[in-house]
Amino acid sequence: MDKAGHEVVIVDRDPNAFSRAATRGVLTREFKGDQVVGNGTDVDVLRRAGIGGADGFVAVTEGDNRNIMASQIAKDVYKVPHVVARIYDPERADGFVAVTEGDNRNIMASQIAKDVYKVPHVVARIYDPERAEAYEKIGLHTICPTIEGARHIEKVLLERESR
Repeated sequence: MDKAGHEVVIVDRDPNAFSRAATRGVLTREFKGDQVVGNGTDVDVLRRAGIGGADGFVAVTEGDNRNIMASQIAKDVYKVPHVVARIYDPERADGFVAVTEGDNRNIMASQIAKDVYKVPHVVARIYDPERAEAYEKIGLHTICPTIEGARHIEKVLLERESR
């Protein structure tokens, strides 16, 4: 990302991690980004790293819990639009809900969770009622806000008529 001209900040709890990465050739002298020492789940550390203006966030520690927590902070607190968390043990999940901004992404993520990682409970939010119905037929559980909204409106109108 740095080589492509993006502004990159690396956060690590271990101050020696940067020199070890440089020794291994992973972090070369050409790296123009910043290095911040601290815990990536610490809000103050994330602020120092400039998360407030970030377009993307990647959590790749050795711990699933830290990656999940840091990613949730980035997405939910700082509204970073593109967030990735490396998870070592996807099979530990017993549920997966895909609620991105697009039907295609939700379907793809749901199918991967269900078929590749064998997550037992998978739900995909699908706005298009016809597609939602088609995916239900192939065994993928969907929630369609369009259909649910229409049902709720109908229920409210019918309740008012019966009064």
